[in-house]
Amino acid sequence: MLLSDRSETHRPVTRAGPTAVTSVAVGSLGRIVTATAVSVTGLAPVFLVGALSVFVRPDLGLTTAGLGILVSLYWAASAVAAMPVGARLRRVDSRRALALAAGLAALALALMAVAPTAWVFGLGMVLSGAAGAVGQLAAAQFLADAIEPDRQGLAFGVKQAATPAAMLLAGAAVPVAAVIVGWRYTYLAVALGAAAVSVSVSVVARRRRAGKSDRSSSQVRARGFRRAPLVALSIAAACGAAVATGMAAFLVELVVARTADTMLAGGLVVVGALASIVLRIAGGGFLDRRPGAAMPLTAGLMVVGGLALFGLSVASTPAVLVVLVVLAYGAGWGWPGLLIVTVVRRHPGAPAKSSSYLQAGSWVGGVVGPMTMGVLIGQLGHTPAWIAGAVVLMGAGIGVLVSARMNKAHWVTY
Repeated sequence: MLLSDRSETHRPVTRAGPTAVTSVAVGSLGRIVTATAVSVTGLAPVFLVGALSVFVRPDLGLTTAGLGILVSLYWAASAVAAMPVGARLRRVDSRRALALAAGLAALALALMAVAPTAWVFGLGMVLSGAAGAVGQLAAAQFLADAIEPDRQGLAFGVKQAATPAAMLLAGAAVPVAAVIVGWRYTYLAVALGAAAVSVSVSVVARRRRAGKSDRSSSQVRARGFRRAPLVALSIAAACGAAVATGMAAFLVELVVARTADTMLAGGLVVVGALASIVLRIAGGGFLDRRPGAAMPLTAGLMVVGGLALFGLSVASTPAVLVVLVVLAYGAGWGWPGLLIVTVVRRHPGAPAKSSSYLQAGSWVGGVVGPMTMGVLIGQLGHTPAWIAGAVVLMGAGIGVLVSARMNKAHWVTY
């Protein structure tokens, strides 16, 4: 009897040992990879347009302004779709939503590949923007459903790194492919990749853990769903994203104007994207250890990024430009995942709905930022435009702190 009692006592411990932990870790890794892959497919169309603009514009008879409008269509469609999609995803299997998002992205890319006119190409941009919204919000739901809050920081950091990763891959690899096979076949190849992601997600992805949604929903009802703090953060996110997307759109032009070195400009984009990837992942991992640091860390990154933009407004030495670009991209565009993790942890039963506020704000910034930056550069020159961006980004950081202070009790996540 004594041996039997010991056996019964130790059996549960054995099942919860390293094998079980490894299984959970592998499952979490699979979800992170799936969410990131779908996010990249949703972002690919808009970054491909920028990378292949020299091929797309003459073929479709587009001006530079026309190309800018097409890019804005993507972000506008994402912003419009964010709120209704976020509200409905709570009642939909996130796995199916991810498969749908990748499938829509594949359809949009295929449509753009065969587009005979700019109007059809624009329709593809609108469809891809909607796909991007579904993919980003479904990915948030997908990760929050299975990954415990104390590990969500790293998970969302990796997912949010999809944005600079997509930009990096498009800028580094696609132009070479376009020269060899043409931009239309490049779009078709990426469309096939997105279709493969859609099929694999629908077939392989695991079902959400039983009981997770019910437990989370009860937490939301107990703690409440307040829109005011989310709206305040979405405004700050819109300002930050406007500056970040404007920076991404005109950094090459700034560097070329200052140094006349196109190779340096291209290299700085790669360095900046890598800095943003590293900081998004590292910042997410840091939040797993210090969950209460999200708001001050976000504000600090925005302020540092703003100071870097001040430096870029006057810098012309290559070595100084490298340092400032690393700070501008890393700090000035490394904060989105921090805010999303905070919002998801605070609303565990409605991760898609709550994060849709931030995503909508960011996507509105994506529409407004490049257009505003372009107008300022055209009318006033680079220096005033980049100073204005610095002021807005630092103001967004202050706004995050004010929102956190005014709603301190609301943003307690643990």
